[in-house]
Amino acid sequence: MTFTVPLTVGLGSEHFYLGDTYGYFSAGLQAAVPLSFIPECYGKWTFTAAYTYYNLGSAAADVTAGGRRTQNLFQGTIGLTF
Repeated sequence: MTFTVPLTVGLGSEHFYLGDTYGYFSAGLQAAVPLSFIPECYGKWTFTAAYTYYNLGSAAADVTAGGRRTQNLFQGTIGLTF
């Protein structure tokens, strides 16, 4: 099992975020588990579960989230590499 803690900050010029320099900040936790019950001849399969918290600047919140400054995102994915 692999754990990661992705952190991202979105900054831009005052024109990029409609007058704001601060666009957003996100932080989360991600866990990936190999699906070893699938034979390797079909590739390497992985299941990933993740949670990400977003704090949006005022301009980004107005454009993308209807004015809400915080967002929570839960996701699950299945990946294949070969």
